[in-house]
Amino acid sequence: RASADAAGDSRRRGAGEEYRVAAAAARLKGKSIMRFSSHIVKADDPESAVAGLRARLSGFPAEFLIFFASHAYDGERTAAAINDAFPGTPAIGCSSYAEISAGGFHTGSLGAMAFGPDAIEYAAVSVAENISADDLATDKAFDDLARRIGRRPLDLDYKTHFGIALYDGFSPNTEKVLDRIGVLTDVTFIGGCASDDFSMRLIRQFAGGKALKDSVVLAVLKPVKPFVLLKTQSVDGLERVFTATKVDESARTIVELDGVPAAEAYAAAISIPVREVGHDQFLEYSLGLMANGEPFLRAVNNILPGGGLLMFRAVKEGQRLHLMRARGADMVARTRAALDGARGKLGRIAAILDFDCVYREMHLERLGAKRDYAALFANTETSGFVTFGETYIDPVNQTSVMAVFS
Repeated sequence: RASADAAGDSRRRGAGEEYRVAAAAARLKGKSIMRFSSHIVKADDPESAVAGLRARLSGFPAEFLIFFASHAYDGERTAAAINDAFPGTPAIGCSSYAEISAGGFHTGSLGAMAFGPDAIEYAAVSVAENISADDLATDKAFDDLARRIGRRPLDLDYKTHFGIALYDGFSPNTEKVLDRIGVLTDVTFIGGCASDDFSMRLIRQFAGGKALKDSVVLAVLKPVKPFVLLKTQSVDGLERVFTATKVDESARTIVELDGVPAAEAYAAAISIPVREVGHDQFLEYSLGLMANGEPFLRAVNNILPGGGLLMFRAVKEGQRLHLMRARGADMVARTRAALDGARGKLGRIAAILDFDCVYREMHLERLGAKRDYAALFANTETSGFVTFGETYIDPVNQTSVMAVFS
């Protein structure tokens, strides 16, 4: 451990033959080298939190680092501290409303997962910056990824690779960037919208020692072992189905459903007067696109003065939207079933990377079920954060999206 730690700095400067030779020799003897290392560090300031993380990862040869920093930490200081503590290590992260570990939900902390050389063959990181103004930002980022990987992302096998996207979900072109990713690669991207204290002023994405806004931070990973990407949500589809007959996609607004003001149609469907519809109803009733029997949820953010529905995710004109009702009481059971399904494919689960919606966290809080939920991840290397929106190929809401590693 001591020699690996001493060799760490040279490895991160691009060397690392010392460690790789030792790792190869250990593999020949059938020994297991470190794969994943996840941690939660609570501290009053980002420098202390990062120093604590660095100490806990002493001797761990991180090939890739993903981290989630409390919105209470200054973003610029957090980014600089991570860059100084892990020079040369590909690292991405974002601000968070709450951080997730095997022990449950945390606030005012730094959460992170480090991937060792037995976990991934490589990780390539790039950033689509200034997405609200630069229509070519995604293409530029993918050109950069191609240079780093040595192959076009379009040529990568989705069975052996996956991508992570951490983004500013309140930038106007977020959906366009995520749509463009689907054109530029067959690799499945998962991830989430950075979160804060609901002010939307502290949302940041981190990469290359920078704290960014109006950006999408991207990583492409090739795990050594098999993995499963899953999404799970605790909703039931109701009989009511709408057609979005008029939308303002750029403003994430549904103006009309079935030819009538959207708020009026939504309120009538849940049997509540429009004037009484508020956050509790948005938490319970969402709209969903259906694909192969799977819901891709769109949560309601607010009712606008003109009677439109402000959404957390854009809806396209002409789309058919199913009314969905949250079943918070089933969340633990449904999440357990999703993880059991992944376990059935992989065998023993070594690590979980979790992007979990804030609406789900609110349901768990109301039900007093956070401890039961946390128990699902006990004894498993786990890291993640509470998001303001998730991505599983398509942007979604009220969903948990996970990368599960064997």
